[in-house]
Amino acid sequence: MDEEIADRTEVVVAGHLCLDIIQEIRSGDLIQPGKLLQVGPPTMGELLSLIAKSLLAMEPGIVAIKCGTDGLYVRTGPKEQLSFIAPNLRDDWANREIIMPCLQAEVKGTTGAGDTTIAGFLAAITKGCRLIHAMKAACGTGAFCVEAEDATSNIPGWGTLTNRLASGWKVVATDPLNEPGQGWYWTSWDPKRTNEPQQWLVGPDDSKKGSSL
Repeated sequence: MDEEIADRTEVVVAGHLCLDIIQEIRSGDLIQPGKLLQVGPPTMGELLSLIAKSLLAMEPGIVAIKCGTDGLYVRTGPKEQLSFIAPNLRDDWANREIIMPCLQAEVKGTTGAGDTTIAGFLAAITKGCRLIHAMKAACGTGAFCVEAEDATSNIPGWGTLTNRLASGWKVVATDPLNEPGQGWYWTSWDPKRTNEPQQWLVGPDDSKKGSSL
């Protein structure tokens, strides 16, 4: 990303491969040799964190990485970079690192799933949602999308989306990182137990880790 563009950007959205940055990470350009790569290639959690740190250094407020069937990764900057978030919500949004898994859906097509997920996230920002609620709205919009063969015919209105989320819409029972530990943790449940309520993964650099989310 051009740094002049980044200076005027509030939310950076990246595809789940982020190939250019990953190549830099693997070549050691973004980290000191011997610090991480001496213990092997970066894990998925480490890659997401490194990519987000690199993008946040350009001073957008939010980095969102759609991770395909693994859900949505979001990392945010400090309050000073979140002027577009309502003042009473900036503490909730600042310095966060979270992965929201995909929500359960009867998949008929995947065209537009990533774009509609991000559209749901941006819509939630304009509605003044807390971060967790915005990420649920994002993944919910993506789930509605894949329940139709085309990209747009099943996109819901805001009321329909929030009603389905409030009904206890469950996440897909998989571990997006597929690598236990690394400082990530589920908020309160075992992801293999499909009868549990929807939850999410909290990253090692999340400012509210261990507190009320």
